[in-house]
Amino acid sequence: MSKRCLSEENPMRRINFAMIGHGFMGKAHSYALLATPFFFKTGFEPVRKVIVGRNAEKAKQAAESFGWEEYSTDWREVVRRPDIDAVAIVTPPNTHLLRKAFYHYSGRGPTDGQGGATFRRKAHAWF
Repeated sequence: MSKRCLSEENPMRRINFAMIGHGFMGKAHSYALLATPFFFKTGFEPVRKVIVGRNAEKAKQAAESFGWEEYSTDWREVVRRPDIDAVAIVTPPNTHLLRKAFYHYSGRGPTDGQGGATFRRKAHAWF
């Protein structure tokens, strides 16, 4: 006898992701989000909601190729969206100032245990 593991009474919680960057690491992280439920039984379903890039045509192509629902060229607008639960920043190392800008504009902090409020204050000092 087989039983369903997920049912209407026990659905997976959807987590809407945005991703800033769409090069090689964008492709790798897109696959990781797709594969996460297979490897880890977290009870969460990562949703590839919106991918962000500076070039609209390249962002659109990445969204289509990597399975994202939407694309954008305005990361400030995306990080403020109430439907976005998590943001992956996968830009090249020389653009990591973007991380400080993200904390400033979104009002969200990092999940690395170092304290979002501290990072927001530092980011605010940069802008």
